[in-house]
Amino acid sequence: MARDPVVFVGRDHALDAVLGRIAEALERQGCRVIRGWPHKPPQPTDYPPESWRELFAPADVIIISTRTRCPRPLLEAAPRLRAVLFVTIGTESIDLADAGDLGIVVGNGATPESFLGMAEANVMLICNLLINLSYKERLTRLNLSRPGPLDIPAHMVRGKTIGFVGFGRISRATVERLAGWGTGFLAADPYAAADTLPPGVRLVDLPTLLAESDVVDIQVTLTPETRHMIGAAEIARMKPTAYLVNSSRGGVVDEAALVEALKAGRIAGAALDVFEKEPLPADHPLRDCDNVILTSHIIGHSAEGNAAFIPAAVESVARVLRGEPPVYVRNPDVIPKWRARVARLEAEDACLRPAPCA
Repeated sequence: MARDPVVFVGRDHALDAVLGRIAEALERQGCRVIRGWPHKPPQPTDYPPESWRELFAPADVIIISTRTRCPRPLLEAAPRLRAVLFVTIGTESIDLADAGDLGIVVGNGATPESFLGMAEANVMLICNLLINLSYKERLTRLNLSRPGPLDIPAHMVRGKTIGFVGFGRISRATVERLAGWGTGFLAADPYAAADTLPPGVRLVDLPTLLAESDVVDIQVTLTPETRHMIGAAEIARMKPTAYLVNSSRGGVVDEAALVEALKAGRIAGAALDVFEKEPLPADHPLRDCDNVILTSHIIGHSAEGNAAFIPAAVESVARVLRGEPPVYVRNPDVIPKWRARVARLEAEDACLRPAPCA
């Protein structure tokens, strides 16, 4: 590129330290960095149109989290934009179809540390729910009487069926980590082919998965198609002894229906790391359910995982500025159109360069 590249780096109350380190690394490499406004939860960050000219018009790359919304008009207001990069795995605050239509590649932070960390957390949640760790810990903490040996409300993982709603990298890695535990596996995913699944995983439709699983593990992105895909009717299909795990996105589950089912004992319990409104409001009825594990969108996070986001984002920016796709691409179908957009931008830069001296 003939001029110094420009990168917009947003802010996120939960990821500011990571985004700050990314910004510092890019500045050391010669980029001009434009920083976003502080994020004030629980609302997402929406940049008003009057700010777009200053913040986004010069940008070659935008780096944000899912807590910053990136609508199509904003993309159109950034004529030099090559890529939008999300620091973590999620990308739901941008419409991939809009980005693709404009020839803009979307990348994310799908590092091994990220999805493997989520898989480890999934195994932990499945085990904790079945063995009822919260109940056993509460007995000790409150000095309560032990239950009778035949009345203990806990179960082995062995012999249970784990059903994955969505079968991407996290689900696959969870299956790998449960190998040898003596469990069965089901997967409901309209985009998965049966011949691509690991041995021991059976592809079924969602109603079958809900009816047969001892643990329903949700691993889908939030789209109009998946919003509230687990509602009252779906929960009613689950066994009364079954558990629900959701560490993907809160909007996938109808929380009101889940609270009602948990309080009525229509399912045995749940583990939730994500919610329709984050942070979870202090007066939310989920906090009153004693058969649910609640964590604040942090269950799979680790020092290793958060640290890995920094070099991944910096390397993705370097690749994009060289005319190469980012390390992790969310819309690979756009690559041919993206290359044409990059070529046009490079040609425009060449026309602006001063002619060499005679």
